[in-house]
Amino acid sequence: MTRRTRAALTFAAIMAAFCVTGPARAADDSWSLYEIRASASVTLQIEALPGRTLFLDATGAWQDANCDQKEKTRTIRIDVTRIKDGATKVLVNPPASLNHDDRTAPVVRALVLDGRAVTPQPVVELGSAGTQPKKVAITLADEGSAIVPGSVATVLDGARVEAACQPADNGKTLACTLDLPALDYGAHELGLDATDSSPFRNRVGLRIRFALLDTDNVAQASLGARVKVDSLFPEYSAGPINDGDSQGCAGAGSPAVTWASAETATEHWVEIQLAQPQAVGSVAVYWAYKKPSKRIEVQIMKDGTWTTIGVGDAKSAQQVTTTIRFDPVTTDQLRLVQPVGCGSSERPNLAWIGEVSVGKAK
Repeated sequence: MTRRTRAALTFAAIMAAFCVTGPARAADDSWSLYEIRASASVTLQIEALPGRTLFLDATGAWQDANCDQKEKTRTIRIDVTRIKDGATKVLVNPPASLNHDDRTAPVVRALVLDGRAVTPQPVVELGSAGTQPKKVAITLADEGSAIVPGSVATVLDGARVEAACQPADNGKTLACTLDLPALDYGAHELGLDATDSSPFRNRVGLRIRFALLDTDNVAQASLGARVKVDSLFPEYSAGPINDGDSQGCAGAGSPAVTWASAETATEHWVEIQLAQPQAVGSVAVYWAYKKPSKRIEVQIMKDGTWTTIGVGDAKSAQQVTTTIRFDPVTTDQLRLVQPVGCGSSERPNLAWIGEVSVGKAK
């Protein structure tokens, strides 16, 4: 990690611009790393205890830098003719334990998904299935340097998620685990990146890709389910809502694959009549053009009144589906309601849906 030091820093260069990035510091503040780009010789003055200073020369080898030390102030001089393309790294007070020549990235030693070992590779393609991974365990290893626990970044579909990481073997092994949340139907990617403590910040990356399929849809017309809607946009019909094609509407919005309501500042709804009472536990809404309504409510008929049992809010301006999960309930009638003005951010008074899937209770 790069952050500002508390020490005062002054720089001088002769007839040229230069840039200094850093310091990146060890976790215990015992040493620091600077990255320098310059077109002329540079003088760098820092606050540091007496010790060694190294820089990368034009051949990529570490050399002792030209320094003066006065109490806690060190003046470092970098001759631009001794570095390559005006760029170098400067190590201040590197400990003997630091492997400053390590240029090899950590590796993924093991990958376990829900207790099943998977062959590690930079991109792991799991394919499509009706269930998603829930528990992910990743073991990283580095022969040359310790892996920095704070460098671990895990990202699910573009959003950070937290992983619990436990170091071993003096930090050269790092075991990370995370529990994935319940996901919407569609394609997903989990990524993990980490760096070691070498001055070269060698990085390892892993991507896990999979698609969660909707395999328990009891609202399909082919199973005898019927739909009614509050209104129709010109040339559109309610048929696509439960035709069983949840993929054709992704990125599309034509009347052949989607239903659109009248564009009015009123509540819009889709009523689903199942062929028979079913124990259900979720509803997935597939959006036209991947543009979700800001809010959608799931209701069932209870004592002659439509009663809300689940609510789904848009997570971003673009998403394939919104999945609303609720406590299992047995019913043969459901209704989706888009409150007034809660359509997409671009067309708030329009409900525009490609498919509605009602999932069996699990």
